[in-house]
Amino acid sequence: LTTMLADSNIDVRNGLETLADKSLVHVSTSGWITMHCLLQRLGREIVHEQSDDPGKRQFLEEAGEIHDVLANNTGTGSVLGISFDTSKVSEFSISGRAFEGMHNLRFLRIYGRYISALQISEDMEYLPRLKLLQWNSYPRKSLPPTFQLERLVELHMPMSNLERLWEGIKPLPNLK
Repeated sequence: LTTMLADSNIDVRNGLETLADKSLVHVSTSGWITMHCLLQRLGREIVHEQSDDPGKRQFLEEAGEIHDVLANNTGTGSVLGISFDTSKVSEFSISGRAFEGMHNLRFLRIYGRYISALQISEDMEYLPRLKLLQWNSYPRKSLPPTFQLERLVELHMPMSNLERLWEGIKPLPNLK
């Protein structure tokens, strides 16, 4: 988490200690951070109140809203994170430009099925400067050639169709 938030102005260690002292989160000895479900719900409500337009919110977690944002290319620079459980939607395709407006997207989790409900057009060339990329059952044989890797901290692609990540050798200075 500290590495994920390294370019923000947040003192992560101090913040986690403060939250733990107030019993708002629990940090296990192995480093797992858990939060009470009521606090999670409050956070979701606060994010939901940011805008009636999901593409203008900082975090997207509701499957139907994410489906609409990706299918209609309505994501904006406000979006920082997406956590998409594809088991909650029927199969659909997104264009190669689905992530183009989300230039501040840092956290992308797509999970939920052994066979992805999300299909990507072959012309997808853009993924933002992600720090976390988790995409279960990624449908393509490689990542887009223009995928910017310099900020990537975690890459998790189980059950994917990947044959290679990309062409050639690329530095991964932050990958853990």
